[in-house]
Amino acid sequence: MDIQSQVPGASLRLAGLEDGDRAPEGGRLGDQGGQQDRPVAAGEGAIVLMERLWPTFQDIDTSSGALGTAVNATLEEIIPILIAAPAMPKVRAAWLERLYQAVQEDGVQYLYPVEERWGEVAVFPELMNE
Repeated sequence: MDIQSQVPGASLRLAGLEDGDRAPEGGRLGDQGGQQDRPVAAGEGAIVLMERLWPTFQDIDTSSGALGTAVNATLEEIIPILIAAPAMPKVRAAWLERLYQAVQEDGVQYLYPVEERWGEVAVFPELMNE
């Protein structure tokens, strides 16, 4: 049994929605109709990882460059997952706000690859300049 069936509103929280938000025509909240909860949850996971990079590594000696190389390789793998996540504009806007904050707090520019692909991450034209 998964968490969404055990915890009321779990799929709403995974999708970044509130109880009052409306589902798309013919679909469940957060999944835009069908079995898309997992890709949205994967997008959320990518955001959480990016938010935690700098706080986790800020006190580690990175002078060898190995950590930066590992972070870049990881971001190369998860940025496409984030871009492909079928999140509704409201959810993606919330993700972008969180990513913007993470970028601002990033002390060594681990998230530079995200900055370079900001328009792709935004997906929706109306979110690209926010």
